[in-house]
Amino acid sequence: MANLQQQSQSQQAARQATATLASVDIHDAGEANAVFGGDTSVMVARPGKICCAFPLFWFTIPEGFYALVTRHGAHEEYVDSKGKKSPVWPSGLHLGPPWLKVSHLVTKQAILFNTKIKGCKTKDNVTAFIDVSIILRVMGDDPEVTPGDDPKNVFKFVHEVTPVGLQAQLQDAQAEAVRTLARSVYHTEVFGLRNVSHSELEGVQEKLFSAEAMDRGGSATAAAGATATTQEEKDVVGDHDYYDRLEAGFNVEAGASVTEAMKMRLNRQFNKQGIEILDVVIKV
Repeated sequence: MANLQQQSQSQQAARQATATLASVDIHDAGEANAVFGGDTSVMVARPGKICCAFPLFWFTIPEGFYALVTRHGAHEEYVDSKGKKSPVWPSGLHLGPPWLKVSHLVTKQAILFNTKIKGCKTKDNVTAFIDVSIILRVMGDDPEVTPGDDPKNVFKFVHEVTPVGLQAQLQDAQAEAVRTLARSVYHTEVFGLRNVSHSELEGVQEKLFSAEAMDRGGSATAAAGATATTQEEKDVVGDHDYYDRLEAGFNVEAGASVTEAMKMRLNRQFNKQGIEILDVVIKV
């Protein structure tokens, strides 16, 4: 179930990547969808108070956001019908005095954050350019709905972590991880570090560990000699066609393992701050 939720969130994040994370001031909560939809770097919005000749005794919170509310500038917790308190208010219409207002809106949508690491040196001292994208979200759901989440993470993100702070941490973590990774492989293996889908990985593993692959190990040399006897045939067919495909398969499998390891490493760092890394995508 958790995997299905992550896949769904990853699909929702398949939009334009951003290299920055930002917070902005908006006129009111009603324009939040337009602002967030038009700028993929926005994670937090601060609505202003609607100017009106008569004070309003109600306010609305749009769908798709975690909302923080203040009373006279101090944080106000939401209390549901069962008496359960939460720092995050649900979407919909809420009644209250004019001094009760929405102070922050945090997007529930996954963010596609991209950083291009330049000048990475491989194990054989070749310069490589590796483009890494991270799909992330704020872990602010009800833990009964999404295990591991906590609405308190929203308050922590807004007032402690902040979008700018998260951007700096992500850039540093990405740069360190990618440069370490590049130093551990040869330049011929870099392409194998690209991200692969689960179905593609299963297909590669099936070929790598099939009975045919195991049988070919002892007879591949003889078979190559039988099928490519002349230089002309070797030029056309090649001496190592089978092993080249096998090696490429190992590289793809290694690439999938690398991205999964990077995701786990980043989650160990950022889960404590209420941020979940849904996926890591490597492009070379």
